[in-house]
Amino acid sequence: MASPDFGAEDYKWSGGPLFRKPGTTHAEFCESWLRHGELVAQWFAKRGIVHYFQIHLPEDVPASLGVPGDGVAVVAFPKSYVFGSGPATPYYEEVIFVDERRFIHEESGSRPVQKDPPTFEVPSRGTLDWRKLALEAGGKEYRILEGGEIKIDIPSSVSERWSALDREK
Repeated sequence: MASPDFGAEDYKWSGGPLFRKPGTTHAEFCESWLRHGELVAQWFAKRGIVHYFQIHLPEDVPASLGVPGDGVAVVAFPKSYVFGSGPATPYYEEVIFVDERRFIHEESGSRPVQKDPPTFEVPSRGTLDWRKLALEAGGKEYRILEGGEIKIDIPSSVSERWSALDREK
């Protein structure tokens, strides 16, 4: 499971494998996802998200390791929090969701399209199990938000856009 500093038992955890959009290279996916972290960090922090980690998998992870996709997203929030409840904000609709669809396959991300049959076979596992498998497969973890604090530098252009669109002050 998670190491004790995460307070795993104190939170609800959400996340799992992400897949890159067709036509996007693995390197482009990883670069875009890191940039996406800059876009979501303030939005997540304001909404009470405690942890947001990105685990970027090596390009050629053997199927035998059991981790499909290009990365694993890990999000933690208080047990009382209802993730995804309430209306979407202008910032989410105009920035976050639009950015996700630029580089993440439509069957993964925050609003996945459910296809029948699905394009990807993804076993049912808990978020922290996915995290553990991704790290064991040589994934590199980026801690975007930890303990409710933003752990990355946010470009001024992102902060300005956030201020202009975040109308829930």
